[in-house]
Amino acid sequence: MLAANPQIADRNLIRGGDRITLVHACPPRSTAGGSPSWSIVDLGSPLGGPAYAIRVNDRGEVIVLAYPASTMSERGFLWRDGVLTDLGTLGGPSTIVWDVNNRGEVVGSSQTASMEQHAFVWQDGVMTDLGSPGPYGADALDINDRGQVVGEFVTASAHSHAFIWQDGVMTDLGTLGGDYARAEAINERGQVAGQSWTVSGETHAFLWENGTLIDLGLIGTQGRVEGINERGQVVGNRSATGADSRGFIWQDGVMTDLGTLGGSITLARSINARGQVVGISQISSSVWHAFLWEDGVLTDLETSGGDDFNGAYDINDRGQVVGDSVTASGPNHGFLWQHGVMIDLGSLGGDSRAIDINDRCMAVGTSATASGAQEHPVLWTR
Repeated sequence: MLAANPQIADRNLIRGGDRITLVHACPPRSTAGGSPSWSIVDLGSPLGGPAYAIRVNDRGEVIVLAYPASTMSERGFLWRDGVLTDLGTLGGPSTIVWDVNNRGEVVGSSQTASMEQHAFVWQDGVMTDLGSPGPYGADALDINDRGQVVGEFVTASAHSHAFIWQDGVMTDLGTLGGDYARAEAINERGQVAGQSWTVSGETHAFLWENGTLIDLGLIGTQGRVEGINERGQVVGNRSATGADSRGFIWQDGVMTDLGTLGGSITLARSINARGQVVGISQISSSVWHAFLWEDGVLTDLETSGGDDFNGAYDINDRGQVVGDSVTASGPNHGFLWQHGVMIDLGSLGGDSRAIDINDRCMAVGTSATASGAQEHPVLWTR
C-alpha cells in the first residue's frame, strides 16, 4: 500500500477525498510443481570488496554497506530500481548505514573532514548532518516514517546517551539515573525503546514517550533491547555474561521470558505489529533452531529435523520469517518460513543469509559467489 501510494506522506493518516491505489502485497507465483518461486538479484560490489544488504523498505529500496577490497573505509549505498547510489560522506572517508524508512530517508553515521563521527539523515541525494551534542560523536540507529530519528551520542565522560532528533532538534532522552543510555528503536507513535544504567549501575530496559523515561526492569550487563512495535511491545534479551541470554517481551508493565526450545539460551531478534517474536533458541549444546513466539507459545520453525543450526532474524506483519539454515553436510542458505513451510531462497552459488523482509514479499541479505571469495548484497523477490 505504501509503495503504491507515495503521495500519502503519513502512513497513519489517509484523509477523506484522498485517492489511493490498492495492490496485492505479495503477488502469487508458482513453479510447475506448485511451490512458491523466488528469484535472487545480485546488488553488486560497488567498492570491489564485500558488501551487505542491511534493510529493505516497503518501496523496495535497499540500503547497502560496502567495503573496498584493500581498506576499511566503508560507504553506504541506496539501491533503487537497479541503481546503486553512493550516499557520500560528511567530509571524511567513511559512512555507516543502519535504517531506511518508507519515505526513502536513510540514517547512520559519517565521518566529517576532522574525522568526527556525526549522525546523519540522507534523502534524495542530500546528507543532513544531525551533529553531535557530545565531543566524541553520534550515531543514528533507527528512523520512523514521520522522520523521527533515534540513536546515541558520546558525552564528555565517554559514555553514551540516547537521543531523539526531530525537525532539526536533537534532544537528550536522559537516563535511568546512571551515565549511560542508548536508544535502539522507535515506532510510528514516537515511542522509543533502549537500555540505560540505573543509579546502582544496573542495566535496565526503558521506554521513552512524550518526555518520560519508563524503567522496564533489569536486563543485565550484557542485555539489549532489539525492537518495539506499534502496540508499544518491547522485545530484547536479558544477559549477565553474554553466554546466558534469554529473550523477553515487555507489555503493559510486565516483562515475560520467552522460554527455550530445550536448552538454556534464547536470543530474540525481531517483533512485528502482531506481537509475534522471532529469533534463535538452543535445543542442545550444538543444535540451535529458529523460533516463532506468539501468545506465550514458542514454536520450533525447523520442520525437517535435519538442521544443526537455523536462525530467524526478521518477521514482517504478514508473519513471514527470514533467516538462514546450516547443515553439517551442506552450505547455509537463506530461508523464508510461512504457514509451517520453510522455503530455501537459494544463493549466488555459495552460502547465503536472509536478514530483513518487508511487507511486499521482498527479502534482503548476503550471499557468497560460487567461488566463495566474495559476499554480495542480494534481494529475493516473488
